[in-house]
Amino acid sequence: EYDYEAAYRLLIHTTGFCTVNEELEVCYMTKQIAGHPIYADLRLWDRVLLVHQQDRQRDKHNHGNGEKANSTENIESDEYEATVSTLYEMLGYGMLADDLARFASRIAEEKFYSTDREQKLLMLARRLAVKCDEARPEDDLLSFNEDLDENGLDRHD
Repeated sequence: EYDYEAAYRLLIHTTGFCTVNEELEVCYMTKQIAGHPIYADLRLWDRVLLVHQQDRQRDKHNHGNGEKANSTENIESDEYEATVSTLYEMLGYGMLADDLARFASRIAEEKFYSTDREQKLLMLARRLAVKCDEARPEDDLLSFNEDLDENGLDRHD
């Protein structure tokens, strides 16, 4: 059994660390680590999604919105926002486009089937997957997230 929590923490704690090789190319540590097979295992990202959902719920309770936070609509909204956060995180850590798309498709079908959010999530996943494919090894994709709006559209277009 993999230790998903430790693998995720490793990604978090290596963000921004880089080295320069003999050809003076910048190599981001997170990008190198992300190539390990554990990060292609969607169970890791399921746990990350759960962490994001718990964080959203905790933040709502801390801000005095406890009663509102438990409504069905708010729970679905929290699930959607947590999923979007997880997809952006996958992009930022350099996950493969196929893994990002598989994760988004599964979550969209399981949690948002036949809703507008399912279509929005799939559209976002397509856009992020294209960005994954277009990324160069020296790109720091964590800064890329700032260029997209909440629907995954490029803010500069």
